[in-house]
Amino acid sequence: MDSIALKKLAGINRLPVLESSCSNGECEYVLIDATSSHRQALLDSWFTEDELSDENVFDSDDSVIDVSVLAFEFAGATWFDSRTGFSI
Repeated sequence: MDSIALKKLAGINRLPVLESSCSNGECEYVLIDATSSHRQALLDSWFTEDELSDENVFDSDDSVIDVSVLAFEFAGATWFDSRTGFSI
């Protein structure tokens, strides 16, 4: 697997999850607070501004980030476990 994808997933997995909805092999969302430090941590983990600007990443009031979109669409994740995070 691409080393950048692994760095992206490692970056996401270091952030505290507020809430998630995943079951039976489907993941509806995995939310983190949309703070400037979390945004910077994602940028430091090789996510681009374009990826963070995807219309599906932020909620309507920009208070949370749905990192499942980042993980599955931009980092190649295939699984999420609430204890261990995203994986390939």
